[in-house]
Amino acid sequence: MKHLKKIFLGLLAALGTLQPADAQTDTVQYRISYETHFRSREGGNLQTDDMELLIGKRSSKFHSAMAVRQQALLDSLVRHTGGDFSMVMSASSSMQRHSQTGQHYFVYKNLPEEGTLLYIRQFMDEETGCREPVPDYRWQLLEGDTTIAEYACQKAQATFRGHIWTAWYTQDIPLSDGPWKLCGLPGLILKATTADGNFSFECRKLERATGEAFSLNQKKTEWIEPKKMEQLLRMEVEDITRMVAAIKGWKPTKSTRGQSKEKAILIEYSEKE
Repeated sequence: MKHLKKIFLGLLAALGTLQPADAQTDTVQYRISYETHFRSREGGNLQTDDMELLIGKRSSKFHSAMAVRQQALLDSLVRHTGGDFSMVMSASSSMQRHSQTGQHYFVYKNLPEEGTLLYIRQFMDEETGCREPVPDYRWQLLEGDTTIAEYACQKAQATFRGHIWTAWYTQDIPLSDGPWKLCGLPGLILKATTADGNFSFECRKLERATGEAFSLNQKKTEWIEPKKMEQLLRMEVEDITRMVAAIKGWKPTKSTRGQSKEKAILIEYSEKE
């Protein structure tokens, strides 16, 4: 139990300090909130998250606003209870039951340099990331229009890593960006869905020029190859014991404890590619 408590409180500290003062910084020009739906396992229910895209002068950051709110609440609880493990665990479990935990990943585009995309994921108390070029989606512009968040939008479609994406973008905001890793259209992507219905993003609110800063820290990140990231994300659903061992560098065990009969559904990478 003491070991579990140390890991859990270490995770709280790590999540709360992902971006120290010496990180690379940009200034927010647009803040776009997306209602997000995702399915993490075959046959599972769709889950909901409140995510946001921060677009700066030269780069962007995508993350879960719900996870940020959860972390602020847990940090406050730790301060006011002196780190009472049972109370913090109880609050965290309650958030999970009510689907209020959010997703603990970040997507940075054009940081630390133009043309680079960073995907950073929190596993336990370890921060793991992978680098890749900003994707070339080869969008097909289609007939069709609609209105999203009071903006006129046009339709496009592309296949990316096993998923067929349909996107709606607005040329009223001529920024070639969007939620998650999506980008490359002649306007901001306000809605995107996969053909299988497992993933979707839809803009609910858009604010201009908030002026706050967002930043990137790479000092504590362990950089791995995309295939390794895929393996960790699958193990998180299918075999949590192996995932913890892989993250912590522990000796693999033949124990079946933690294994699941469920099969993971990933947005990040796909065996179909």
